[in-house]
Amino acid sequence: MNNTYFNSQARTFFALISLFILVSSCEENFPVEIEGTDTLSISPSIDSVRAVYNDITQRFFLEALLSDPQGLLNIDAVKFVAIKVGRTDSLSGTLNDSAVNGDIIRGDGRYSALLSLSLTNAGSGSFRFIISANDLDSNKAEEREILFDIMNYPPDVTLFSVTDSVAVGDSIFIEVAVTDLNGLSDIRKVGYDIFRNSDSTLIEDDSFAMRDDGLFGDRTSGDGIYSVIQPTNPTGDTGVFDFLITAEDFAGLKSDALKVKVTLTN
Repeated sequence: MNNTYFNSQARTFFALISLFILVSSCEENFPVEIEGTDTLSISPSIDSVRAVYNDITQRFFLEALLSDPQGLLNIDAVKFVAIKVGRTDSLSGTLNDSAVNGDIIRGDGRYSALLSLSLTNAGSGSFRFIISANDLDSNKAEEREILFDIMNYPPDVTLFSVTDSVAVGDSIFIEVAVTDLNGLSDIRKVGYDIFRNSDSTLIEDDSFAMRDDGLFGDRTSGDGIYSVIQPTNPTGDTGVFDFLITAEDFAGLKSDALKVKVTLTN
């Protein structure tokens, strides 16, 4: 074996040793990432929120569309806080994606709920809805907030039918049609006062109220046609009498008075 071959082998061996030391050093400073050890989580997202108010039921439908890079099954809870501006209390609860309490389709990422009447039974106003969500890893979505205004409208009363001339001792039958842009469920009462047409004398009686419950002469319950059977005094006065009929909603707004003339004869 000559010196040249020996020196060549020695140099090769030295180079391998140096490369091994360099690689070991790099591994200490830059550990290799092992698959499955990455625990980084991505938060869910509230992509959109909407609120719908039903004039008939006087309830809100609240819906939030969610997404999660880890899948919808990773979403743990979607919550809301509802506040009526000017009130100190608030309404809180959860939205669901389980096809209950107003939610339509299970598992479509649209979390919904029908809100309690306790928020809206005081009439119109401005409402704030704050939506939050978190996943099973406790990551939170950025909150979303929307505002919603409910306008309250006064009722309206129009004449439907009347027995405009009756003999004293008989009963007067009057029907009026009542409407309200906020829905018939917003009508609190329909009542009337009676005045003598000749001198505008008010005839007092606490029982002067009209009905829409299908009882005591009312034909159909809940149809918006309010009725009354008003007895007359057999020994009472004859002449023309004015019935001033008004409707009032739960916010205290009243309709314009509808004047209905009835003539009493012998």
